Amino acid sequence: MKDHFPQQYAFLLRIWRSNSEWRISLENPITGERNGFSKFETFVKFLENHMDHPVQNEEENHPSSTNSNS
Repeated sequence: MKDHFPQQYAFLLRIWRSNSEWRISLENPITGERNGFSKFETFVKFLENHMDHPVQNEEENHPSSTNSNS
């Protein structure tokens, strides 16, 4: 069976200022996984890594997952 990798991703992006520094949160609406970033460069690196190394189709693996990593 051939792995199916998504051709697109959907994320909920939150950006806010905390003590004069910008913060970024990226949440996967399918898995509920959340990643936080205090540096824009780290955020961009995460996206680049995610696109360079795709994960198996998340809808097949987590059809109704609502877990969240806080």
